[in-house]
Amino acid sequence: MMKSRSVYFLRAAFVIGVALVVAIVTTMATRDSKTSYDMSVRVLVDQPQSIGEPAGITNVSKLQQLIPTYAQIVMINTTAQKVSTMLPDVSAPEALAAISAGAMEKTQILTVGAQTDDPDKAKTVAYAAANPLI
Repeated sequence: MMKSRSVYFLRAAFVIGVALVVAIVTTMATRDSKTSYDMSVRVLVDQPQSIGEPAGITNVSKLQQLIPTYAQIVMINTTAQKVSTMLPDVSAPEALAAISAGAMEKTQILTVGAQTDDPDKAKTVAYAAANPLI
């Protein structure tokens, strides 16, 4: 009977020990993590009015092919410099690190995003990065 109590005690101590180690590791891992906020803006890329008639089917497919190029243009240093000029509290390297862009397949929609540690900054950076396309 004494042996079964000691086995029970050892098992309970092991479970408590594992739970304690997991709690400590989780606390240490989350202590240094920062909250980040994502904001995105969707932009419809269309044919400029100065070119002529509204986009026909062939022009739409050409625009769809160009969307990935526009996405890459949004994520270059020149755009980051423009964002920094529009938002003096955001440096160009900070803007470049925060900005993302992607094409929605088979559409004329480009998603421009920003990820920062402040929700208002994420919003303003995303809008500033998308602004040249509007």
